[in-house]
Order: sequence, then C-alpha cells, then structure tokens
Amino acid sequence: IWPAIETGQIDVAFQPIVSLADGRVTSLEALVRWEHPDLGLIDPQELVLVAEQASEILPLTLFVIERACNIRNTLGACGRDLQVAVNVSPRLLMLERFSDAVIDVVHRHAVARGGLLLELTEDAMMDESETVLRNIEHLRDGGIDFAVDDFGRGYSNLGRLAGLEFRRVKLDKSLIDNLTSSA
Repeated sequence: IWPAIETGQIDVAFQPIVSLADGRVTSLEALVRWEHPDLGLIDPQELVLVAEQASEILPLTLFVIERACNIRNTLGACGRDLQVAVNVSPRLLMLERFSDAVIDVVHRHAVARGGLLLELTEDAMMDESETVLRNIEHLRDGGIDFAVDDFGRGYSNLGRLAGLEFRRVKLDKSLIDNLTSSA
C-alpha cells in the first residue's frame, strides 16, 4: 500500500455534503481512491480490506486524515471553514496508539475542535472493549467529532446509540431504498 501512496496511485477525493435546506456545502467527506496502473480503479472497500490484511490500515488512514486536514486548512484560508469527515475501520479503534496518532495529525495541522469528524460503523460504536472506549474518549477529548455510518446495516440498536455522543447518523441505503415508493 505505501509504495502506491508514494507514487501517487492512492489519493483522496473529496465529496461535498450539502444542506438540503439551502443547498450550501456544509462539510466534506474524504474518500480514498486507488488508480492502479494495470488494474485501473480499485474498489475502495477492497483497498481497505487489503490494507487491513497487510496491517497497513493505520498508515493508510493517517494519510487520508493528513489530506483531509490539508484541504480543510486550504479552504479555511479562503474563508470556507468546513468540517472534514474520514471513514475509520473498526479495527483501528482496537489499536492502543490510534487516538494518539490521529490527535498528532490534528495538532500538527492546527485543526480546530470539531474540524475533523470520524465516521464509524455502528458495530464499531457499539464495541465496549476497554481499548475502543479509551480511544473514542481520547479522540473526543482531542476535539474530534463522530458520526455513525451505515446505520441500519448492523443490529441498529437505537437505545444504545442514544447513549453515545455523535454529530451525525448516516442511514444505510437499505433503509431508504423504497422511501419514495412505499406507503
């Protein structure tokens, strides 16, 4: 994975998050992309799986967070103070040094409280292991916000989610597929 980052095959695209009320861009989501010279565009889920299997998910995620902080600061210098969101593999929350590494990036880039939002799947948010809880608490203390991503794909425990602090819930596509056609 790292050689692909160094040669520019792996990069980050930014998707705007738009307010339906007024059409204003409210934040950006960082999306990792790998354009392999022989295989073409690699599916992002496959890239994450490969990075997890190769124990390179932390460097890959930190690369994405670095890029997210850079674009946030660039836009901030132009008067656009936008939050940036980065998806985080649940496995990362199990690493003792994960929160320290993320906070280090945020501090080096002088990102204000709430400037970075980490998107976690609901199963990651539900994990109550000591390391996961410690990482989440440390990240929150460091000014990082959380979103629940793909809500509805897992066991969707609204009672448990109500006890967590998060800024956004992103519904899984399966919950809204029939929204316009179902009574």
